[in-house]
Amino acid sequence: MRRRLHSTLPITDCKKKLEKVSREHKVESAFMTQRLTHFEVKFNSIETYNIAWDILKLLDDAYCEIGGEYDEFPQERFTVIIYAGREFDEALMMPDWIAGLYDDKIRIRLGDLKAGLKNCFIMNILMPCFTTWQAVTFLCG
Repeated sequence: MRRRLHSTLPITDCKKKLEKVSREHKVESAFMTQRLTHFEVKFNSIETYNIAWDILKLLDDAYCEIGGEYDEFPQERFTVIIYAGREFDEALMMPDWIAGLYDDKIRIRLGDLKAGLKNCFIMNILMPCFTTWQAVTFLCG
């Protein structure tokens, strides 16, 4: 019994991953992409372009600030996905109190970013990118 259960776990994990990727693709397939040196940002419409650009500028400032603190600057480009309202829920199935997350991509729920909190939020969501990058760099050489 134990062995049989163990052998089905990877299939369950693969099925969950496939469902997640499928949901994300359904929501993100029509998104536009803007690239900067350190970031690739995806967003849903021209209406969010200016907001996406503002977030990119904040991310770039945070990249410089955090990189300066660590004295290291990752060379790879980070992916940032900006969701408008319900898109975040549809793609990620997260509770509505989550404003963003990092799962190898920076994912931001647009409606929750109040002007005064943007910079603090961006710093907090970008920090895991750097720590993950540092860990991988340290472990893999």
